[in-house]
Amino acid sequence: MNASVPAPAPALEQVRYQIGIWSSLRELASHWELIRGLIIRDLKVRYRNSVLGFFWSMLTPILQMAILAFVVKFAMQVPIENLTVKLLTGIIAWHFFENGLQDCADCVLNNRDLVKKIYFPRAALPIAVVIGNLIHFLLSLVVLLIWLAAVGDTPHRYFLYLFPLIILQTLLIAGLGLMLAALHTFYHDIKFIIIQLLRVFFFLTPVMYTADLLAGKLHLTLPQWAFTLYMLNPMATLIESYRTTLIGHQSPQWVFFLPVAVICLVMFIVGYHLYLKLAWRFAEAI
Repeated sequence: MNASVPAPAPALEQVRYQIGIWSSLRELASHWELIRGLIIRDLKVRYRNSVLGFFWSMLTPILQMAILAFVVKFAMQVPIENLTVKLLTGIIAWHFFENGLQDCADCVLNNRDLVKKIYFPRAALPIAVVIGNLIHFLLSLVVLLIWLAAVGDTPHRYFLYLFPLIILQTLLIAGLGLMLAALHTFYHDIKFIIIQLLRVFFFLTPVMYTADLLAGKLHLTLPQWAFTLYMLNPMATLIESYRTTLIGHQSPQWVFFLPVAVICLVMFIVGYHLYLKLAWRFAEAI
C-alpha cells in the first residue's frame, strides 16, 4: 500500500497576514498583557543601572525649564511674555515626536528573536513603543502644568483641548512609526535618513520660536498661502495648539487644526496598512 504523499506547503505569498486595521486593533486589545509587558521591559532597559530610574522623565523637563528660564530671562533678556513656557511646551511635544519615531524605526529588529520564534500581533511592537513614549510625554506635561500652577496660571476649561491634541499627536506618531518600523526592517538606511530629516524639520517647526513670530516675518516677503502651507505641517499646528490651550487660554485655530486632524488620522491608517502589508515578511527579512 503506497504511503500518502503530504501536501506541499503553501507558498509564502499565500500565507501572508490577511487582516484589516480594525481586526488588528481588536487583536491588539486581546493581547494587552503582551503590550504591557513590552512597555515595562523597554522602560526597565532604558533606566537600567539608574539610581533615579523613572524619575528622570520628570527631572529632565524641570532642568530644561530652569535652563531656559536663565537663558531667556537673564542671559538674553528676550522681552516676550511667557517665552520660557512656550519654548518648553514646544520642546516637550517635539521630544515625544522625535523619540517615538526613532524608537519605532528599529523596534522589529531589536525583537528579532521574538518575531522568529512565536506568533503574536506584530503591530504590538511599535504600538508598545509609542505608548511608552506617551508615558514620558505625559509625565513631562504634568511638570509643565505644575509650573503653570506655581506661577498662578490655574486650570481652566481650555485644558480639555489637551485630550484631542494628545490623541492626534499619538495617532501621528503611531502612523509614521508603523511605517518606519516596516521599512527599516528591510532597508536599514531608513533610520539614518529619518535622523537627518528630523534635524531639518526641527528648524522648520516652531519649537524654538513661535508661529506668530514667523507669520510676521513671512508676511513681509511671502503671500498668506505660504504661512497656511507651513501650518499644514502637523507638528507645527499641534505645538501651537498646545501653546494656545495651555498659555493663551483659547481654543486651537480651527482653520489649521481641522485639516491637521485629518492628516494625522490618514497617516495612522496609511502607516498601519503598510505595516500589516509587510509584517508577514518580517521573519524572512531579519
